[in-house]
Formats: sequence, structure tokens, C-alpha cells
Amino acid sequence: MEYERNYRHWIGEIKTFRYDLNNHLTTNLTNKLQDDLENIYQSAVEFVKIKTDLNIFLEKCPYTLVQLLDENYLP
Repeated sequence: MEYERNYRHWIGEIKTFRYDLNNHLTTNLTNKLQDDLENIYQSAVEFVKIKTDLNIFLEKCPYTLVQLLDENYLP
């Protein structure tokens, strides 16, 4: 039920974040994100676990940086 009510909102949020990132990323920042992607993922997982008490996440980031920044990519 919650999914049906909220999924469009979250798709919009993801697209907005990606748009903002793609318009502000420099080459240096893109390289840093690529190099640090696994650490960023681990930090994000820990944050979400604390906020939601969910433990459903893969050990390693299942996405590439290109996928994460692609405005049309939704797994």
C-alpha cells in the first residue's frame, strides 16, 4: 500500500538529485566519487539501516557510478 502511494514521489526525488548532480559534477569530483563509491555505499547503507531498521542490502554496491547518475536508470 505504501509503495503505491509513494513510488512516484521517490522516482521524482531520484531524478531531481541526479539532474542536480549531473549539472554540478566536475571531472575531479566524478573521479573522486568513482574511487570512493564503495565507501559511499557502505556509509549510505549504515545510515538507512539506522533510520529504517531494514537489513536487506547487498554487501557491495550493485550499481556503477554511470548507472547511479543516469537520469533514466531505475533498477
